[in-house]
Amino acid sequence: MFNELTSLKIQAAELTAIIECIPDAVYIGGPNGILRANRKALDMLGFDTLEELNQEIEVLADKIKTRDLYTGRRLTTEEEPFYKAFFGESNERDVLITHIKSGKEIIVRCSAAPVIADGQIIAAIAINTDITEKIQYKRELESAIKKLKKQNEELDKFVYTTSHDLKAPLNTIDPILQIVKDENKSVLKKDSVHLLDMAIKKVRDMSDFIHSLLKSATTLEKVKELVDLNKILNKVIASLNVPSHINIFVRHNLPAVYFHKYSLMQIFQNLLSNAIKFMDKESGVIKIDCRESDGKYIISVSDNGPGIAKHELEKIFERFGQANKDPSKDSSGLGLSIVKDILKENNSSVWAESEINEGTTFYFMISKS
Repeated sequence: MFNELTSLKIQAAELTAIIECIPDAVYIGGPNGILRANRKALDMLGFDTLEELNQEIEVLADKIKTRDLYTGRRLTTEEEPFYKAFFGESNERDVLITHIKSGKEIIVRCSAAPVIADGQIIAAIAINTDITEKIQYKRELESAIKKLKKQNEELDKFVYTTSHDLKAPLNTIDPILQIVKDENKSVLKKDSVHLLDMAIKKVRDMSDFIHSLLKSATTLEKVKELVDLNKILNKVIASLNVPSHINIFVRHNLPAVYFHKYSLMQIFQNLLSNAIKFMDKESGVIKIDCRESDGKYIISVSDNGPGIAKHELEKIFERFGQANKDPSKDSSGLGLSIVKDILKENNSSVWAESEINEGTTFYFMISKS
């Protein structure tokens, strides 16, 4: 008999220790009150002693204002997870309670089940988990997604409107140039006809490019394909108005890479346009090169222009960030931020190295796989 009592005391002590080790709130009891609970349980509700919990479930629920999480409606006694468990129903419910001391609202996931011995329900046990931060994070995430969806819808409208406004004058310029060429071909010099042909081609290339950008901007998934860097660069350089005093050198046999074609064109167009726009040397040089490192291609675009101060190198990738404040240079300050965003979408990055009066080199990486 003595050994049996000792064994029961040991088991009771072990059970108490186990309950205290559980990181969630644990309650054991019945409709008339809680008979056992860990420290976490007392702290969650705002009680100091177990005796304060030893009262009818209806009274306890009224004190902590148990409510449905989604409607805010007070639960009836029969709806209380702990009460339902005592009558044989294992259940789980997310509820809103109020801490009786601080008045703070807490979101709790209550999991309750009956305690059965010899086929009879002798008690109920509930484990309550504080999920306040989890639910708040979920709500913030849903709000952010909703906001992002709205921004994307507005961006789509902007893209359509902008593309239309850009294409409209191009659609007018193309036939005008064609008419001028056809009606005056007999009197125009050969060089003038050649210039008109170039202008018509530029207009059509720009129209095609705008159409492609619109198509890619409204595609949810920007499909990657094997892109020949040499061919892409030939197209981009041909679309730019490169002054005669600037020479662009492209390393021969650049690799083919897996990337979204028009996004890659945007990258090169922005980097080369900047190099051309801000060139301050009588003999300007722009070089495009590529090297391999750790399964990636590191592509560089370097120039012998004015250079950028070191403290400005991070700023230039921000939206509307400009290192060159020359008002004669027509710049929105968006080009490099677009490059950064495109590469970020592709789990990559862009950075620059520069020396004042020595020029600037921009680097970006593309995975080989």
